[in-house]
Parts: sequence; C-alpha cells; structure tokens
Amino acid sequence: MAAPGDVSLDEVLPHGGGRAHEVVCRPGTLVVVCRDLAAQWVAADCPDAGGG
Repeated sequence: MAAPGDVSLDEVLPHGGGRAHEVVCRPGTLVVVCRDLAAQWVAADCPDAGGG
C-alpha cells in the first residue's frame, strides 16, 4: 500500500442513518460510513478559511 500523501480534505458529514468520514489525499480518497459515530456541528472561527 502506498503512502496516502498530503491531506486536502478531512470532514465528517451526515449520511443516511449515520455519518460519513471522508479523507481526501493525493492520490486518492478514503470514505468510512458508520452508524455509531456521534458528531456535533458547532460554529468555528477560521480566519484562514476561504469564502467564509
């Protein structure tokens, strides 16, 4: 297995009856979907984020 490379996206999103955790690297993507991951979305101050 090759090294995943630099991470360009790492996010947890609602998915059906659970959550999807997507990690996008160069050169590929890893997606894990589960029903038992607890997640809470909160406001965040991210001055470096574009388009915010």
